[in-house]
Amino acid sequence: TAKEPIEIRILKATIVDLQNQEKIPRDLTTIRIRFLGEGGFGIVYQLEYSDREGSKSYVIKMPKIMQDIRLLRQNNQTIQQEGAALRALNGKAGKIPLFITETSFTPEQLSIKREEFPEHIPVLVQEYIKGETLARALTNRSLTFFQKISLMATTAETLAEIHEQGWIHRDVKPPNIMVTDEVKGEGVLFDFGGAFHKTEILTAPNIFSEKYAPMEVAYAGISSPSQDVFAFGRTMEEVFAAGDKTDPDFEEIETLFKPIIENIITHMTEVTIAERIPMAKIALL
Repeated sequence: TAKEPIEIRILKATIVDLQNQEKIPRDLTTIRIRFLGEGGFGIVYQLEYSDREGSKSYVIKMPKIMQDIRLLRQNNQTIQQEGAALRALNGKAGKIPLFITETSFTPEQLSIKREEFPEHIPVLVQEYIKGETLARALTNRSLTFFQKISLMATTAETLAEIHEQGWIHRDVKPPNIMVTDEVKGEGVLFDFGGAFHKTEILTAPNIFSEKYAPMEVAYAGISSPSQDVFAFGRTMEEVFAAGDKTDPDFEEIETLFKPIIENIITHMTEVTIAERIPMAKIALL
């Protein structure tokens, strides 16, 4: 109905569209929608459905709906840009969520007056990965030292492959890395709302998280793959500064590893771009 929140109307329209695309069955026994979270530009839900063959989950991401049309348009553009990045990188860049489809709805389809909103509202559909963010895992001290090593290695490989494809993530940080329930030492990089291809980077808005941004980004708005290197170094710094889940069998080996890790972090977080290690070399290390 017209009184329903716009997000709910978008979710309902998305389910119908997924059925029309034959992405999900029509004869569903149950549908559950769960709010997962929101960032500066987008809002994320989990769509879980069941049929006679079992159940499956998707992540649905849409722009945050704002009264200010200028902000809504900015949010729309960010979600559209994320869709472009996910389509380009789908199946080509290590551990990132599988991109299922993208759809959009005109204001008329959602019973919204066109003059109140931009031309369409984009919606991204991705696979749902069960787990917890790296930020939460660090708070819960749920990772052993060697799980952290493995997790950072898989994330470094993913970033190196993203850079090989010409893309820059631009928002690498613990809240944007998922620790999967299936394999605790495996990291999945997500939230590509700030990602841009290097050929378009001069037109990109200067989006960054202050704690993980190098000086050239924070003060001059200069984006490059080295921005991800610096952010990944800050992330590693945070990961290995946090307490570990007790793993007494490896305490001696851990003592040997830590100076090596600290040296790598130092080279990733150098002030100048020229002195930072390229992500491809970090992945090899």
